[in-house]
Amino acid sequence: NMQQLFKEFDADKDGSVTVSEFMAHLNDESVRAYFDSLDLDTSDVCTLFRLLDTADHNELELDEFVSGCMRLKGNAKGVDMAKLSYAQSAMARRLARFMERTDAALLHLMERAYPDKAEPARIVNANACRSRPPKEELGAGDDSTASSHAAREALGARACGMESYR
Repeated sequence: NMQQLFKEFDADKDGSVTVSEFMAHLNDESVRAYFDSLDLDTSDVCTLFRLLDTADHNELELDEFVSGCMRLKGNAKGVDMAKLSYAQSAMARRLARFMERTDAALLHLMERAYPDKAEPARIVNANACRSRPPKEELGAGDDSTASSHAAREALGARACGMESYR
């Protein structure tokens, strides 16, 4: 059983299993066979250890080991993959919105810091050319729109690995 296996892994009998103890025992064919019977992939030992180490302290305790093995055993189900895909998509959308707001705020600050320059400072940011603060923040009525456009174009060129075009 898993508790017995954990005790075998714990070479120094301190109640926890380090990554080196874990790796040493996964070289044993009978241990690999046990993990295979649980449908746990042991081909990447370090990743398996990290997935089991939910407390992220580079060692496994008995409850972490048992609950982690139970959580990871078997093949991923369609619902698991759908949840993962949904969570990743939601995080990507949140990150994109954050990047756009940050780009707009930075561009706004640079336009205020360098009002007479068509191209503020050198910044490498792939989204800067698509972001822009609201007109009222830019000071509608002045010539900041042309400056804003030139700044976004220059930032976009540098972000794509192209040299500035003045």
